[in-house]
Amino acid sequence: MVQKNGIKVLNFKSLNRGAIQASFDLDWHGMSIRGMTLMQSGRNRWVNYPSQKYEDAETGETKYYKHAFPTNPEQKGAIEKYILKLVDQVSTEARSTPKQDSVIYEAKDSVIYEAKEPKDKIIDDLPF
Repeated sequence: MVQKNGIKVLNFKSLNRGAIQASFDLDWHGMSIRGMTLMQSGRNRWVNYPSQKYEDAETGETKYYKHAFPTNPEQKGAIEKYILKLVDQVSTEARSTPKQDSVIYEAKDSVIYEAKEPKDKIIDDLPF
């Protein structure tokens, strides 16, 4: 389902493996971004986009090539903050319903909507 400001967090799984707190997929206006992770180190939290590890040919250093990321530097922080907010809501829901592995939250037009199958919540407070 493609909607204005439609963002879905799909397949959320708590991991708690060192800095990796959770994994999830993101549906952004009908485009799927799979393999995102929620990271935390100390008090710092961020979303990590899917990437591929490679070795820099010149330095031999291990680096990561991101497959998806915000391209507008002015909006990058706002986008990531918004994704963190959605992931936090999914995480809260997952903790309160331990039998459910996957929760879908969807952003749309300043309306809160709860569907029956799958469980959806639609939220719109996008900063852009």
